[in-house]
Amino acid sequence: LMTKYEATITKHPSDMIELLRYRSVRRSFGSASVMIGGVILAYLIELEIARLLLIAGIFGLIAIGAQHYYSIPRLARRVFQEQPTQAGPFTVEADHEQFTLTSDRGVFRSRWDELVRWYETPNIIAMYVNSYSAIPLRKSQMSAAMVSFLRSQLVASGLSKPNTLRRKP
Repeated sequence: LMTKYEATITKHPSDMIELLRYRSVRRSFGSASVMIGGVILAYLIELEIARLLLIAGIFGLIAIGAQHYYSIPRLARRVFQEQPTQAGPFTVEADHEQFTLTSDRGVFRSRWDELVRWYETPNIIAMYVNSYSAIPLRKSQMSAAMVSFLRSQLVASGLSKPNTLRRKP
């Protein structure tokens, strides 16, 4: 007996904003950690450059904040408005072979092994059809069993953990 899950979802720009913010914070955290560590080290050994590094660090944090609260939401809303077909509603179907998105405008179907990456935040699970195009799905619009099934199929297809690109054969 084949397991099949189905849910009806609608998308919103906030789904993409959350995904982009979450990924941006995770990427920026490493750079910020190195920068802060350098400032602390320079300050501890009382180098004059510590003040310059501190000022640069403050400007860096301001830039990260501007990206997080201004640029990302603006970009996500613009992309969402450029492609009105993203709004939905969609029917999401998933089984052991593939997942399918169906709307009144058409059908998108992909085998699990054709996806190149997946990402998960507390509210969404996103499946990437290529390195830059994600299909974010709001978890609250699906059953917990369906979210777990999506995750297990992604792992079974060779994407062992979130945000890791599929290795080319």
